[in-house]
Amino acid sequence: MVEVVEAATSREDSQSNKIGVAEDVVKEVVGHLAKDCRIEKKVEETTNLTLEAEANEGFLLMAQNEINTNDNVWYLDSGASNHMCGHKHLFKEMRKIEDGNVSFGDASKVKVEGKGTIRYLQEDGLIGSIQDVYYVPNLETNILSLGQLTEKGYSILMKERILHLKDKLGHLIARVEMERDRMYKLNLANVREKCLQVNVEDKASLWHLRFGHLHHAGLKRC
Repeated sequence: MVEVVEAATSREDSQSNKIGVAEDVVKEVVGHLAKDCRIEKKVEETTNLTLEAEANEGFLLMAQNEINTNDNVWYLDSGASNHMCGHKHLFKEMRKIEDGNVSFGDASKVKVEGKGTIRYLQEDGLIGSIQDVYYVPNLETNILSLGQLTEKGYSILMKERILHLKDKLGHLIARVEMERDRMYKLNLANVREKCLQVNVEDKASLWHLRFGHLHHAGLKRC
């Protein structure tokens, strides 16, 4: 069981409604090149948030103690109720959360300090974004919740050690091969690291993803 609790920071916040896991949590902003390094900041409405869902206990415990700290790797998890990231520098923007925490299956808890947007570079040179990602400082791996994707109409097929993620129209978004540890890992190029180093118009092919082949459309309107 994983429980994410976000406490209100004002009297007005305490009157807001609770939101379940059906909340739209992933969207994409595309249409400009990474060299522009500009994205309109979305104003998020502050709410109380209580999330509770059955989780893949084994995965979450592994993620908490994972040795590999490659911050560009995202684990595609069907049990996690929310997208989570432990690398603050990956966030384009973040709203601070007071007294938030994530409870793992072994009854341990780690603090949630914020919620925000993470940008990644697609292989065609355009920028995509994953919104409403929880910042969990003590989490050494990044988690992308497949449950939230399916709630938005995306389909997930696992066959012969390959995970296929398709959009509502059946277009292939990602094709990811299962690793030896039985996990599905997707490598997303970090825009904050790359946008000042590469002319994407000329070198978009450099960002061909190693673990998962991300379609040009990216995680469109997830």
